Amino acid sequence: MYTQSDYFSQFVHRSSLRFRVRLALLRQQQRRSRLTIPAITFTLDDYSDADCIEKFRFTKASLRRLSACLRIPSRVVTTERTSCSGVEALCVRFAVPDRWSGLISMLGRSQSGLCNIFLHVLDHIHNKFDEIIFLDRYRISAQLVEYSNAIIAKGGEVQNVWAFIDGTVRECCRPSGDERHRTVFNGHKRRHAVKFQSLVTPDGIISHAFGPIEGRRHVLTILRQSNLENVLADDDRFAEFVVYGDPAYGYSNHLASPFGGARLTDAQRVVNKSMSRVRISVEWSFGQVVRYWPIVDYKKKMRIGNSPIAKMYKVAVLLTNCITCDRDPQSQQLPPLQHSYCITQRTPSQHHHHGTCRLYNSRRHGNTNTDMQPPVVVAYFISK
Repeated sequence: MYTQSDYFSQFVHRSSLRFRVRLALLRQQQRRSRLTIPAITFTLDDYSDADCIEKFRFTKASLRRLSACLRIPSRVVTTERTSCSGVEALCVRFAVPDRWSGLISMLGRSQSGLCNIFLHVLDHIHNKFDEIIFLDRYRISAQLVEYSNAIIAKGGEVQNVWAFIDGTVRECCRPSGDERHRTVFNGHKRRHAVKFQSLVTPDGIISHAFGPIEGRRHVLTILRQSNLENVLADDDRFAEFVVYGDPAYGYSNHLASPFGGARLTDAQRVVNKSMSRVRISVEWSFGQVVRYWPIVDYKKKMRIGNSPIAKMYKVAVLLTNCITCDRDPQSQQLPPLQHSYCITQRTPSQHHHHGTCRLYNSRRHGNTNTDMQPPVVVAYFISK
């Protein structure tokens, strides 16, 4: 009488050849479908400045300078033991939103290795510069008068306004669960989304970023949770200045908004119109973040609980500010940076040169009647 093991051994014996052939075909098919990783070593010198701007958004010199400013070590080792140079790690971060499979031939690394490096650099930048991302008070406080004068020079009628505040809605995937679904659903946009709050100063810098908050929340809820008003109130340097926003923000010691009501005087209408004209700069800055880093506008990548949504957007804001500093015509005239902690001072002729005020002319360079330029890249990262 045959046992179960006898049947099994007979089956294996009779089908061993067929099994081996099928296994060989599967292995061959797997080798064909597997992406080949070329034996290359990434070197920035192999690329021209034009190629670097197209692929990484910065020139070669700017990439090396930015690597020092961001305090990225010369050798990066992730928790998964993936290692690379600091400049290469920064290039991996800037190469997104290309697909990982499309970067294999350029960087000579596997998809998992590229993903590990990307997340490592993302964590590093966010953890090192979270205070600057929230509010760089030390840099801003020294230029409050200049900011206010720049807004007045462009036609703003409200005195002592140093920045404009607004919120942005970033679409995300529909989360699982009825409660989470209702929490992030934005009734105005009719989309599942999260919200961020930002301040934009006249030099084109997004000087404050806070979030994410559930998409259904009002802008005043975001303002309260950010604690921004209390931060400004505790700093005497901001005592005589206000931030201007839409009517939803109302009035306070540090906030101003348009005149409301159906019966406005002619003077009130003039004030509202003048401030509306200059406040549009906030929308331009939101558009710059999405244009430079499309991944934050790709909802399939914005998965709550699976993707670092907050870090991706805040780091994108920081890097957008770096692009604003780097591409300003005045910053190109400054000497190259040698150390991330050195402070490069502008000469008087450079400081008073009438150049581009990016807040009001972010799409092209041109002469204006203001003195506002973005800060030098290294000065932007100085935290006292």
